[in-house]
Amino acid sequence: MRATILVMANWLSKTCLLTVDGAAMTKARLRKRLGQDDVAARLGDETPKSSVSRWETGAMQPSMERLFKLVEILGTDNFIRLNGKAVLTAEEIEVVRKLREG
Repeated sequence: MRATILVMANWLSKTCLLTVDGAAMTKARLRKRLGQDDVAARLGDETPKSSVSRWETGAMQPSMERLFKLVEILGTDNFIRLNGKAVLTAEEIEVVRKLREG
């Protein structure tokens, strides 16, 4: 079973594109009563508010590391899309991240 999961995660990490659905991210942020500046501050690493704005408008995508932090900050992963359609769980994202890091 574990081998099957690892093979599938390896395939996902090489063939699939993880993206942020900006509108869903905005809704998640507003549900937590957070401003873009609040999210940027919680991300740390000197993340500017403009980056959060760009992710929400679809002008750019966050790194995998920031994607994980966004899930923690927003308390949901419903804004993450796989090839524009499916939503991954935080556990599935972690598997993909570990495989990409080698």
